[in-house]
Amino acid sequence: MGKKLLQVLILISTVSLEALAGTVYVVNALPNNSSLLDLHCASGSHELGYHTISPGQQFIFDVSSWFRTLYFCHLWCAKWRSSRCQYAKYDPTICYWEARSDGIYLAKSDPPQASTKEYSW
Repeated sequence: MGKKLLQVLILISTVSLEALAGTVYVVNALPNNSSLLDLHCASGSHELGYHTISPGQQFIFDVSSWFRTLYFCHLWCAKWRSSRCQYAKYDPTICYWEARSDGIYLAKSDPPQASTKEYSW
């Protein structure tokens, strides 16, 4: 059975000349009976690799940049599909993305206190 592709582009763009730092979380918050969530993250100069996370697990990476830097993550699993999503990061905050059964949610704190649904499947 072929996998349906779930692509999520997480765009972290720093626009200030001062150093910005932050942490990006990609969380598999799909139901426990869901398939694994596969992801690949990178920037133009930094390969973060391919990872597989089970429901309840997360992939975390730190962002530090002096100039504009694009980081992206592609996520896919056998059951859910999404159009391309993006988020422009203009301040050094936490970026917490959750893949849920009804869409992609974003919070700017860890633990997330106020997640908002950014994209539907």
